[in-house]
Amino acid sequence: MTYYEVRYNYYKKNTFVNRLKDKIEAVLELDTVAISLKMKHIDILRGFAYIDDIKEVFEKVYPGCLKLDIADLINILFQDFVKQIKNGDQNHKEVADFLLDGNLRYLHLLKKRRSTNESTQRKLQQISTYSFVLEDVEETIQVEEDMNEIIFYDILFKEKFINRIKILLYDLEPYLKGENFSVEEVIVIRYLNFIERIRTEGNNPQVMEAILLNLGYKKEL
Repeated sequence: MTYYEVRYNYYKKNTFVNRLKDKIEAVLELDTVAISLKMKHIDILRGFAYIDDIKEVFEKVYPGCLKLDIADLINILFQDFVKQIKNGDQNHKEVADFLLDGNLRYLHLLKKRRSTNESTQRKLQQISTYSFVLEDVEETIQVEEDMNEIIFYDILFKEKFINRIKILLYDLEPYLKGENFSVEEVIVIRYLNFIERIRTEGNNPQVMEAILLNLGYKKEL
């Protein structure tokens, strides 16, 4: 399921014109890169719920926040992650440990696993122009586990942030203990780590307001 499909299902009250406007604006962002994030549907819904909480708490103070979307939340979390690295708030080993821990906590649960089943079937085999014979043929059938709870969430990111993560992953290689991470996986870990904190610790109005301020929302005078 794509980002727009998820958002459509959740915000059915949005008009067709508004959704079309969002897509057009996204296309016009020439310095952005579209990537697909693989997550559980429930974790995307938690993000939507968090956005709704922000709107309910700050609607009167920051009226513009009614336009806030989960894509904005994921973007600002990712940018904050990049900013911490850029400012030297975390060294390479600390960042590597964060990713390795996130890999165990979140990514392993998202990996598509396959099981192999052996089966024997009787098939008609041609042995000459007019002759056929029934033979037992063993086949290996790939059975994919149920992935109904997993969605692929398409979202746009500034290309400069994506490139910075690519550089970071190259520099982190000596500390990653042989694990390989994609840019998409780094973003998913950052988002799911935040959502997990919200789930266990509850909402924090200071954090909510910081998100709005970092996204450029202004207080009503």
